Amino acid sequence: MFIGGNMFKKPTKIYRPIFKKAWEITKQNRFLWVFGLFAALAGNGGVYEILVKGFGRIVSEGEATLVTSKWLWLTDFLSFPRLEDIYVRSPIFVSLLWVLFFVILVALAFLIWVVVTSRGALIASIKKIASKKKTGMREGWTEGKKYFWPVLGLNLLAKALTFGLLVLITVPAMIFLASGGVNVGLNLFLYILAFVVFTSLALFVSFMAVYATCFVVMEGKSFVESIRLSWKMFIKNWLLSIEMALMLFAITIGAGIAIILFTLLYMIPVALLLFAFSYLELTIGFWLITFLATLGWFIALFFVGAILSTFQFSSWSLLFIEINKKKIWSKLLRFVGIGR
Repeated sequence: MFIGGNMFKKPTKIYRPIFKKAWEITKQNRFLWVFGLFAALAGNGGVYEILVKGFGRIVSEGEATLVTSKWLWLTDFLSFPRLEDIYVRSPIFVSLLWVLFFVILVALAFLIWVVVTSRGALIASIKKIASKKKTGMREGWTEGKKYFWPVLGLNLLAKALTFGLLVLITVPAMIFLASGGVNVGLNLFLYILAFVVFTSLALFVSFMAVYATCFVVMEGKSFVESIRLSWKMFIKNWLLSIEMALMLFAITIGAGIAIILFTLLYMIPVALLLFAFSYLELTIGFWLITFLATLGWFIALFFVGAILSTFQFSSWSLLFIEINKKKIWSKLLRFVGIGR
């Protein structure tokens, strides 16, 4: 009767206050958008990437084989005998290639440093703002640099584990393709089963990475200690974490639909201008409008991505703060009367 009686009680709100506060933080602290933009380059929490990539593996079952065959020419081109022949014929060209390679390597290392530092800076700034402490871009950047190595380690570990698990999803697909139609039903069942199991494990890794990063930045825990504590936190709040991820995923889908609608509306006046310049044979005006329209669209896309990333990190950070202070019951359990 306890459960039945509580089913009709109004459940305590959890997610709405978190989303409302996360939006206020995002809207009122625009310097966070810079951190959010770079942090998004590593994935907004990774949860949504896993869902999309996992679905992509189902749609394109033979993707791994096709990609391998497609890039075989590159392996052949970069073989040592061929490079030696090219160097003999044109040493300046090969030297320039090596210079370009090292420039790209340095640029990539710098980008990784900015992305990881921005992620730490974003979480550290959100904690201060939630605690009603003053902070800014300089303070956030300084905090982010302090936690660069543990945050980088956690993200690399999560990416490596996630990649390995997602690659394993393709194994049943290869069996399915190699069977030639024999035991199609069984192979398809094994593939779907593998998809569910390995995607679930990949999501678990992503949740662990989110909580472990928060433990490092907000609580100053070590690399190993943050993993241990994130494990305990996830075990206690696994259903709450899944609910949060699904809600943020829905918001992300909504933002994606809004971008599509914006693009369609944005293209109407652009298309009319392009048609007019083309009709008048004004080539310079045609290409100028094309350039400006493309640039404007990318700027708008970057803004949306930065705001969405900041909102998502704010939501996860605020959830972490709440569940780290006290026990919070998931919406589903509160609906059936458990945790009241």
